[in-house]
Amino acid sequence: MEKHQIIVSKVAVFWGVLTLYLHFSGLILLPVAAEYRDLVTSLITIVLLLLLTCWLTHKRERGMRSIGLSWPANAPKALISGSLLGALISACILAIMTLLTPISVNWADNIDYANAIGYSALILMALSVMEEIAFRALPLFYLQNVFGTRIAIYSTSVAFAFYHGLDPMNLLGPGVWGIFFAIMVLHYNNLVMATGLHFGLNWVQSFFSLKTGYATGIWDFNLSGQSALVATNTLGLFIHVMLLILAIVAVERLITNKANAT
Repeated sequence: MEKHQIIVSKVAVFWGVLTLYLHFSGLILLPVAAEYRDLVTSLITIVLLLLLTCWLTHKRERGMRSIGLSWPANAPKALISGSLLGALISACILAIMTLLTPISVNWADNIDYANAIGYSALILMALSVMEEIAFRALPLFYLQNVFGTRIAIYSTSVAFAFYHGLDPMNLLGPGVWGIFFAIMVLHYNNLVMATGLHFGLNWVQSFFSLKTGYATGIWDFNLSGQSALVATNTLGLFIHVMLLILAIVAVERLITNKANAT
């Protein structure tokens, strides 16, 4: 078997096992209370992916470090910085949507602050770690070694998009963010900053009831019925297209910088 075939096979096995487990996890975890099932699923998936990674790399510390699975000395600072950056970006996008479209923000009914702030942080951090390992560790670095940075980033981002559902519009949502996460991972050579960014984006969204599958919110978005500068869908599409253009430019910048550094 040629090298690229071996790499593709390993990535296929990695994602195949992940898909099978997530498909049947609902049955496996039936004894777990429904409100904690997503958290338990994420934690078990993290362990499963790490074990699978050890098996597929056939190495230990050196192999894990070579695919971004390391905890550098500045990891706590990087995780907090990434989280704050993600929270800021998410808050800015939501603020723009609220100011320019017919969306209003109202207090949610029967707010459970422990769930909306505490549990949401726990489940969304676990989910962010799980998804970064699933798409930006072994798959990203292995594909980069054989097909180059550009193909590795875009292919893992497409996979990340369709992991969130088969709707093509996910390419402009999770798919675009997947590009940014991959750029961060390859720039820092670890998952820490990207995991923080991933978490920060999701955590702020959860406060506005945009992650109700995982936790309750504090505020709700509603169509106000008032006149606005632009339609909600139009502005949302514009923001995502602008982010895609920025992501493409950032990918080319990353490739150029890596080429100049060698």
